[in-house]
Amino acid sequence: MTQSQFLEQGVWLRGNTHTHTTRSDGKVTIEERIAMYEKGGYDFLAITDHNKTYDPKNYDTKMTLIGAIEFHPQNPVSTSGDWHFIALNVPHDFEEPLNTEISAQVLVNRFKKNGAYVIVCHPYWCGFDKKEIELIKNADALEVYNHVCEQAIGKGDSTNIYDSLLQAEHQYGAISCDDSHGGEEACFGGWINVKAKDNSVDSIMDAIKNGSFYASTGPSIHDIRYDGESIEVDCSEVRSINFMSRAQKGTQIRADKGSSLTTATWECKSASTYIRVQIEDHEGRKAWSQPIYCPNE
Repeated sequence: MTQSQFLEQGVWLRGNTHTHTTRSDGKVTIEERIAMYEKGGYDFLAITDHNKTYDPKNYDTKMTLIGAIEFHPQNPVSTSGDWHFIALNVPHDFEEPLNTEISAQVLVNRFKKNGAYVIVCHPYWCGFDKKEIELIKNADALEVYNHVCEQAIGKGDSTNIYDSLLQAEHQYGAISCDDSHGGEEACFGGWINVKAKDNSVDSIMDAIKNGSFYASTGPSIHDIRYDGESIEVDCSEVRSINFMSRAQKGTQIRADKGSSLTTATWECKSASTYIRVQIEDHEGRKAWSQPIYCPNE
């Protein structure tokens, strides 16, 4: 992460990176899904049906639609099923074979070669740990929160797995998403806020690739200031602000009972490998900054 999302000129755009329609195993049509998120006030949306791309130009909406796909290569070391990946910014005529006989790494490399941003989906729900995820090289991000997985079985929050990867010096972005299959009850539970130059696909994808976004299920991060000696965050009203780093490094600042926090500072000289900010509001909803990578002690 750079601090560009808080320092550079641009607009904040809210979007969902994982959702399904009747083109795969969703309960609503692509037109209905688009209408839901437009009504919900979203600025951009990626339709990610299983093993199927789509042409965003075929749909009339005020939102920016991003070409995307969810694909499922075989995971030979897993006892719980195949991989789940999202590839964002995929051409609608992408014709690579997606059967599970092709290795996950080969498919990830092919999508990346075509300019895609690759996200590891819901690892807690999949039962995948750090060692399994480390087998895949060049993925860009990990879903720290998946709303449908949380609704279904309480396994939507993969923050612990995310920290274990950051601690091992892997550089992943943090994504929060819906993975909505049903109606509006499955929508608007997780999203990313992206600071982009404008609402074009190119600007949104450039911002995501540059780490100019944060993930949320409710609260907002307004500013992060980091100078190598201390880190300070401004945010919406929350009950706790966490500065997270390697292993035992970091600190939690909690509001007094009956009050809220909107800012906090940590003298972070003891941090190593990375620092990230995680906030939680009074309803238990969270937001995750992208990690700031810093030198080891």
